[in-house]
Amino acid sequence: MTSIEEQYAYETTTAGVGGILDDERYLLVADDERARQVYLELVAERSSLYNWYMDLAKGGHARPRR
Repeated sequence: MTSIEEQYAYETTTAGVGGILDDERYLLVADDERARQVYLELVAERSSLYNWYMDLAKGGHARPRR
C-alpha cells in the first residue's frame, strides 16, 4: 500500500492482520531467527501504515507512502 487512495487502508488492515500479529507475539522469543525477523518486519510495516494513516486522519496530509 503506497498510493494516496490507500491511505485509509490501515483501518481495515489492522482489524485482520493486526489481530494476527497481536496473537503471534510469541514469535519475539522464537528459536528461529528468521521467524523473529519476519515478525519484526511486519510489526514495523504496521507501524508505518499507522503513521501514514494518521498523517491524513489527524493532520490532513494526503501523500503517497515511499
